[in-house]
Amino acid sequence: RDVSEPSLYVETFTVAIWHEHLRQHLERGTVWDRELEAAARALTMDGTEPVVRHLIWAEAMRPSPDQ
Repeated sequence: RDVSEPSLYVETFTVAIWHEHLRQHLERGTVWDRELEAAARALTMDGTEPVVRHLIWAEAMRPSPDQ
């Protein structure tokens, strides 16, 4: 939860490569996943949609010290 914005909840997932992230969206969803997402969306305020942001971990872009 974001303490500066109490209505904001942050959920994070870490994957090694962008392609894997896309696979999670496009290939790995199940009926149960869709039902859970529908239930979560039912909790949003009327007339609003969840905001999705994709963040890249800055440290992941740095070469390791031995390189």
